Amino acid sequence: RWGCKCKGYNTHSRQAKIQCRRCELWFHSSCEKLDYTPEEVRRLAEEAAFECEGCERQSLAEKGFDLSAGRFTFKCRGCGRTFADEWEARTHGRRCVTKQQRQRWSCACDGGKHKAGASQCTRCASWFHRSCKRAKLAAWEGSNASLCETCDRRKVADANAGPSAGA
Repeated sequence: RWGCKCKGYNTHSRQAKIQCRRCELWFHSSCEKLDYTPEEVRRLAEEAAFECEGCERQSLAEKGFDLSAGRFTFKCRGCGRTFADEWEARTHGRRCVTKQQRQRWSCACDGGKHKAGASQCTRCASWFHRSCKRAKLAAWEGSNASLCETCDRRKVADANAGPSAGA
C-alpha cells in the first residue's frame, strides 16, 4: 500500500522508496520531498526509523504537542486541566494531588488505587472506584454507577423497606 502523493504510480527507476514504521505505508523520497540521499534512505529503512508526515503529527499530538499553537501542552493527571507552561503545570499538579489525597473515600482500597479513575458519589460526595465497587458486589446485585457502595446499599435497603416502613 502506498501513502505518497503518486500512490505508487511514479515508477522512476532511481527513486528511493521507504516504509513508514507506524502506518506501514510506502513512500517515494522524491514524492514526499525528503531531503535524503539513497544511502540515508536505506539506513532509515534498515533501522525502521522513518515516520511519514501524518504519523509524525499524530506522534507529536500524543506526546502533548498542540499542533494549532505550535507548542507542547501539559495535562494534569488528576483533573485533566491543560497548561502551556511546564512550571505552571507542575505547580498545579502538586496542589491537585495534595487536594485529591485529602478527599474522603468510600472505597475498599481507601483511595490507594489510582486516583485518576475515581468517581464522586452524587449523594454523599465521597470518592470511589467503580472497579472496587464491582469487585465487592455480588453478580446478582444491580448497582447505580453514580453512587458509592455505601449509598448504593442504603438506596437498595430503603427501596426494600417500602412505604410501610415509615407508617
